[in-house]
Amino acid sequence: MSHNRKDGRFPRKDGDAEVNDELSDYLNEQAMEQMIATKKMVIVSGATHFFEEPGALESAARLASQWFRLYLTHGAAPKGEA
Repeated sequence: MSHNRKDGRFPRKDGDAEVNDELSDYLNEQAMEQMIATKKMVIVSGATHFFEEPGALESAARLASQWFRLYLTHGAAPKGEA
């Protein structure tokens, strides 16, 4: 994959409600193929890979928080003891 923009960044593909960096998509897909655990890729609508757009970082944080609560609660300290 080669970039063709003057700023050296990879071109972005525009979808109906999302903008994704092609290199980030590719790298994320490659990383997911290496994972053996339950996994799911979620695209934050309108976000690029740096999550600089208004609300994008908050959406990603909310998704990450949900994942942590779902998969990392086993063996965690009870509330008030951490």
